[in-house]
Amino acid sequence: MRYYLITGLAALAMTGTSPASAAVQIFSGQDDGVGPGGAFVNSWAAEAAFLAASVPVSTSVATETFEAATVGDFSPVVLNDFTITTGAANYGAGLSGINNTTLGTLYGFNVTAGGSQWYGFPDFVATNATLTFNQPLISVGTWISGIQTLFTSEVTLELVGGGTQSFSLPLNTNGGAQFFGIVSDVAFTKVIFHQLNNPGYADAFGIDDLSYGFAPVPEPAVWAMLISGFGLVGATARRRNRHKVRGTRLA
Repeated sequence: MRYYLITGLAALAMTGTSPASAAVQIFSGQDDGVGPGGAFVNSWAAEAAFLAASVPVSTSVATETFEAATVGDFSPVVLNDFTITTGAANYGAGLSGINNTTLGTLYGFNVTAGGSQWYGFPDFVATNATLTFNQPLISVGTWISGIQTLFTSEVTLELVGGGTQSFSLPLNTNGGAQFFGIVSDVAFTKVIFHQLNNPGYADAFGIDDLSYGFAPVPEPAVWAMLISGFGLVGATARRRNRHKVRGTRLA
């Protein structure tokens, strides 16, 4: 687990934005066919841009590298800030759950510098994988490895909070790695992976170095001002109602 720069500055207006009008920034980089230990030039650039955009709007940004997780855990996997659950079948080492092995460029693999572990998604047929976070988030980004257009027709990421936002990921043709990140002005608590296979095929892939920014919450002083403001609005409304009643009686 890695934690980045902590900032207490965040726009309070974000808490009132509806999902229908959500503003999002998408960060995506693909290194098609580049395998373990390779130079992920495009993915590194996308990750750096995502982190740079996440820090100013988050209370803190963390990255789960899966290095401290127990190898072999599949579902549920309980981590520091979130839990992974899926109803898919477990195909074991190199394919499913917390792994420290790899079957190469076309499945899933570790991307943490100096690390070895990652989380493998088995070949989804009619199931999804849900990451449920302990606190609301404002951003999420992850490395994805092993996706191939031969097997997969679509991978989507859903953010679930006050509403649902869905995003389609670009697909690598020859496996390898990519980074995909989202910064939203609407907080969310669940991230759901959906994968759709091509007819007659099933793809297995992995994720690693999943970064996420915690949504800002008003400071106690801000809460006090808000409560005071609500009280003044209520008092004003009550006075107006009394004046209306008196005016009606006099009439």
